[in-house]
Amino acid sequence: MKESWLDKINGWMKEGKEDSKTILGIPWDTEVTKTEDADIILASHPKFPYRVGILIGKEFVSLHMDPGILTDALDVNERMRIYKKLLRINAEFNQMKTGLKGAEDQIILSVDLNITGLTKTEFSDAITFLVMGAARMIQDLGLIEDLTTAMIERNATLIAEKLKLGQTRDEVLSFLIHRVGLNREYAEQLVDDVLVALAAGEEGEDGSETGVAFVKPAPDNLYS
Repeated sequence: MKESWLDKINGWMKEGKEDSKTILGIPWDTEVTKTEDADIILASHPKFPYRVGILIGKEFVSLHMDPGILTDALDVNERMRIYKKLLRINAEFNQMKTGLKGAEDQIILSVDLNITGLTKTEFSDAITFLVMGAARMIQDLGLIEDLTTAMIERNATLIAEKLKLGQTRDEVLSFLIHRVGLNREYAEQLVDDVLVALAAGEEGEDGSETGVAFVKPAPDNLYS
């Protein structure tokens, strides 16, 4: 039986090693949905802030990232500032493009590929351009600080969930170091902060459920 494009691309996303030097070379977590018109893969990895959506149609494969940035409510000057930066990004990337979707003019990043004769190398280049484009957008729009804070909070939530499920401190540290890519010193600090917050919550003291309020600012070398 011939392998479907859904199985092939999902396999490309899921296989690999955490220490790979390529974006596609690391193992992504995927969720698959089938519809009458297309197959959809939602891929995520804790090293990256945004999920990758992969829509597999009869003629094209479309990859996209949705950073959740709405522009419709912004004043005209701010919108023009953002749109100019997005257009400059478009001019610098061959495959990846930025655009808007929905009534609230939500920013979207996407790459479209012809499915005929699609190779793993072409797909790897596409997802690499998508991630690089997102990084460039984050930098140009001045979102680095906000995104770092959001990722720290997400990691703190993951830590709390894993600890509550019975994982040990060492198991959680292994996840943060080898899968998320945090350096050991900060990973240990983050886990210990969440442990303190969880203990305080059990004792009825003031503290957030996930321990986010106890997390110290991230160092410059957050990732190893």
